[in-house]
Amino acid sequence: MPLLPTTYRKFGIALWLIVVTSPGFGASDTSDYLFHPLCLHDVFFDPEQFDLNKPLRCDSSLLKQPVEVISGTTDDEDRYLWSDLPKTEDGWRQGGIGYEIFKIYEMDNRDQGIVMTVTFNEGGTGNFGMIALAEKLFTSSDIYLSAFRFVGDRCNDGYPTILSVDEEGMVYSTAATPFRLLNPADDTNWRVMRHLNSIADLDAESDFVPLGGWAPYDDVANAAASCAGERVYRLPWGSDNAPELVGITIDTQRWLEQTQGAVQSCLNQWVESSRYSAQSHHPQTFISMGEWDASLSLMAAYCGQ
Repeated sequence: MPLLPTTYRKFGIALWLIVVTSPGFGASDTSDYLFHPLCLHDVFFDPEQFDLNKPLRCDSSLLKQPVEVISGTTDDEDRYLWSDLPKTEDGWRQGGIGYEIFKIYEMDNRDQGIVMTVTFNEGGTGNFGMIALAEKLFTSSDIYLSAFRFVGDRCNDGYPTILSVDEEGMVYSTAATPFRLLNPADDTNWRVMRHLNSIADLDAESDFVPLGGWAPYDDVANAAASCAGERVYRLPWGSDNAPELVGITIDTQRWLEQTQGAVQSCLNQWVESSRYSAQSHHPQTFISMGEWDASLSLMAAYCGQ
């Protein structure tokens, strides 16, 4: 029995976008990689115009862009492939797209199920993440993009990592700042809120009350470069299933490097004196939400609440 069910392409209809036709680019089109990263261009850069009833398009001009192996071996699995988009006529960089295949599974109908993460860059500092499923047909070697789910930008809920896949679903993580780890159930895009509040005569607010009343940026580190761990989710297969937050990880060294925010130094002191002081970065062994909730109460009391 394969690790992925035969209903693979139907999972997550309510939460994922579904592509139902063949893109017409298979492994037979290349000798060195499963497919060109820039074939995912329209999914990210023009999502509103992306037609779910048409094949995923591979622009011939984009296919001329070289593909770089950032990491991994010569096998498709565990390789991180990247390709830059063509520069503008003025020489400006327009970003690029990369993907990393977690696993390729044999399915009941002899097709192959592909589980991967994708990174998009628009030419600036942002690196936006996506978890995606694809399917390579046995009969034609065509590859379908079956489903995908966008995540965030860098340490603001980006850098998706697939931890495991089985018959029941997927376990994955996204990067988290200290502020997000203090408020793991919160999904507010505080970066957007901050941008909106910088616009004259606009006061964007959230109903969410963070731990200790501590605000992102002003009190606790929340910058896109302030990675301090991950939030870990389990996503069951099925059209109506939402990701379940099952735990967090702490990267103690990176947490203690954070200085943004008036309360951050106190939080650093607590972490350094806690059971997590010597905890290194092991995303496979995460802290359960029950344990972490108890720690959050201690942290709030320690730093003044």
